[in-house]
Amino acid sequence: MSRFRPDEFSLLVVDEAHHATAATYKRMIAYYRRNPKLKVLGVTATPDRADEQALGQIFENVSYVYELPQAVRDGWLVNPIQQCVVVESLDFSGVTMTAGDLNVGELADVMEEERNLHTIVSTTIDVAAGRKTLMFAASVKQAERTCEIL
Repeated sequence: MSRFRPDEFSLLVVDEAHHATAATYKRMIAYYRRNPKLKVLGVTATPDRADEQALGQIFENVSYVYELPQAVRDGWLVNPIQQCVVVESLDFSGVTMTAGDLNVGELADVMEEERNLHTIVSTTIDVAAGRKTLMFAASVKQAERTCEIL
């Protein structure tokens, strides 16, 4: 941060602002707020934090809200269709919890197992039935292997 002086900026844009309550973000914002003329703009598509820490401690007000239903009506998004599919071969019993969430490395190990990859892909193809589909992966390796299998 010391590379730039706070008075060198009049606007600080915080992308992915839902992370702004993290210590690193708070330090950076506090550093630049030493400039009394600084305006801070937080931008996020996910303002509701899982840990329920309020973004109000960082940002004074909400200037604009664009809700999912409005984005669908405006044609930017389609109505999401979700379906939960149980994949019997997935065994999460060896995946521990870290800071209230699944351990990322251990989860990736399970999701990257070849049998699991093929089962997830074949199940997705069956369920998607030719529709455009969005998939999430636990790791870059899982995402790459999933694309190769598809």
